Parts: sequence; structure tokens; C-alpha cells
Amino acid sequence: MRELMIGSTELVFQMGRILAYVLPLVCLLAIAVHVWPGRFAALGTSAARTSLVAVMWGVWLFAAVGFFLLYYVSQNYDRSYGFGFIPFAIYMGPSLILSVICLVLRYKSP
Repeated sequence: MRELMIGSTELVFQMGRILAYVLPLVCLLAIAVHVWPGRFAALGTSAARTSLVAVMWGVWLFAAVGFFLLYYVSQNYDRSYGFGFIPFAIYMGPSLILSVICLVLRYKSP
């Protein structure tokens, strides 16, 4: 069980590092679609914007699972994983901020 927890923690951390460049671009695209839905043909529909909101909630879910997994492993298995909180927050920070903006735009717009 120890190897499984540590391996999954490393996988989540590496995925956060890899997605640090892609997720902000996806969030910017989602913000643009919500601000100007008429300029994006199929993406401007209500169903497509709802699916983009699901992606933004997925960003938050991934970050929450990553933080809790890092915390659990650092408390119960290996204390050195506690040093991963700051880099993981740096990797996920821009995506989380942009996804909040997208979610606010979606729920405040008509």
C-alpha cells in the first residue's frame, strides 16, 4: 500500500507539472468563449459552455485531490513529500485563478 500511495502522489505531482502550461490556455479559451459566445460557432452554444464549466470544476477537483494526496503521504508515509506543496501550488495557481474567473462569468452571465 505504501508504494501505491507514494507512486500515485508522484504521478499527480508530475501531471500537475506537465499540465501547468496547458491548463491556463484551456481556461483562457473558456473565458473567451463565455465573454464572446457569438464569435465561437459550436463552442458558443449553451451545451458547450456547460461542458467547459465541467472542465473548470475538473481543474479544481484535480488540484484538491493532489493537495490532499500530498498531505496524506507527507503525514503518514514520507515527510519529504511535504516540500511538494509549494511547487504544486505554483503549478496549479494560474489554472485555479482562471477557472474561478470562468466559473464566475458562467454563473453571472444570462
